[in-house]
Amino acid sequence: MSKELYSNIENELTRELEKIYHKKFSKSAITFHNGFFGNDTIFMNCYLAQNENELYNGYKENDMFSISFRIKMLDNGTYLLENLSKSYKIQPTINKWLAYERTELSFRKVNGDLDKVAKSFEKFADRLELAIREDMEKNLIHNEFKDLVMKNVNRG
Repeated sequence: MSKELYSNIENELTRELEKIYHKKFSKSAITFHNGFFGNDTIFMNCYLAQNENELYNGYKENDMFSISFRIKMLDNGTYLLENLSKSYKIQPTINKWLAYERTELSFRKVNGDLDKVAKSFEKFADRLELAIREDMEKNLIHNEFKDLVMKNVNRG
């Protein structure tokens, strides 16, 4: 039985962000949830896996990606997109006793309309895909995730 990673909210913005993410990671999950902050805040999580069965012990916390955002819908009809975490696991290079190391990507929070927020997220997804491809060539992707990367990262 497959445990899908799911969303509890859908609107024009979430559909656009999901479309952008799936251009680069078509077989990966992206989820959207309202938090305790009310209906004007959406939390977005990006996964490499499509469902929990693809992950070690079936836990979404064991995904290669640790990528999440907070989207605040502002009173003037614009959005504020803030990054909460922006890293992914790689092979340890400095301390071989570690299970993983992390590669972190840059992201600046953005305030604007749907198009501006979508373009900013698209640039992040482009950088994420490029970084993973480069780390794959350098043999830095952890063995635990290589098959999933080959399966879920779109080919250029």
